[in-house]
Amino acid sequence: MKRTSLFIFCALTVLIAICFIPFNQRVAVKINSSYFNCYQEVFNTSGWENWYPDVKNKQSSVTLINSQDVFEFTIPGGSVLVKKHGSSSSTLSIIKTADKKDFNYTFTVVPNTNQLNTVIIISYRANIINYIIPSLQKKTLQETGIYNFKSHMEDTKQFYGFDIEPGFVSEKNFLVKSKTVPANGIYAEAVAMQKELHNFVGLKHFKQVGDLITQFIRKPGDSVQILVGIPLDKKVSAQSGFLYMYMPPSKVIVACYQGKYQHKKEVYLALEKYMSDKFERPKIAPFEVYADRMPVDSNDVVSFKLNYLVF
Repeated sequence: MKRTSLFIFCALTVLIAICFIPFNQRVAVKINSSYFNCYQEVFNTSGWENWYPDVKNKQSSVTLINSQDVFEFTIPGGSVLVKKHGSSSSTLSIIKTADKKDFNYTFTVVPNTNQLNTVIIISYRANIINYIIPSLQKKTLQETGIYNFKSHMEDTKQFYGFDIEPGFVSEKNFLVKSKTVPANGIYAEAVAMQKELHNFVGLKHFKQVGDLITQFIRKPGDSVQILVGIPLDKKVSAQSGFLYMYMPPSKVIVACYQGKYQHKKEVYLALEKYMSDKFERPKIAPFEVYADRMPVDSNDVVSFKLNYLVF
């Protein structure tokens, strides 16, 4: 009986010892973003400032050591040292120091077969206990910042600065007013055109079935062509200086903007980058959709949705 108990005790001791033997743990995390964008955000100090905890919250300072291949962030209670494995490598070695303890791990950025996705392989020292208990593995991965990185790359508001979503629009019939005016007179003219449209729709008893849209198209000689349109429930003939336009059903990419109208270029650039990253091709020039009202001057704070019809 004593021998049996001793054998069980020894076996348990060996088993426990085995559970704590360290080994190299590798975990692959899929990121729904292009390889180019992921690589730029991981291998540049400016990228880390966008997504890494503490660094993103401006609670750190950065120091370049010798060259761009090594940089270090000083964070509350410690530091994060990042080292590139040569100019052509896709792997980073990272040492996170907190409470006088070092945590060593690597990030390897790998392109996925789908060009819109990337895989980040995280390697670190672990043991059997860490491997078989999901909560412990998740806690370790949280220490690497990979979940913050994934959230940053996949959330359009974080990465592009605006909420951007793909969608679909059904066919629409538009009554449109078009006019080319000097650039310094676009706001007053656009508001007047909107009023003309609403008055005409009311006079003819047409039924409006959606939000007002507008386009501002630059023309030679510091002039701008303004198109303002109201969606109707049926096709109407062009009349009295108004145009009829038909929009076929289409895929659409929509970006939401709220702020001063003079800064709207930011949402245009963000949406263009998004489309480039997703390999989307535009059908027509983008247009703005207003549920509320159009701007009355460049400093006016407005809300609109920027729409790009795509193939």
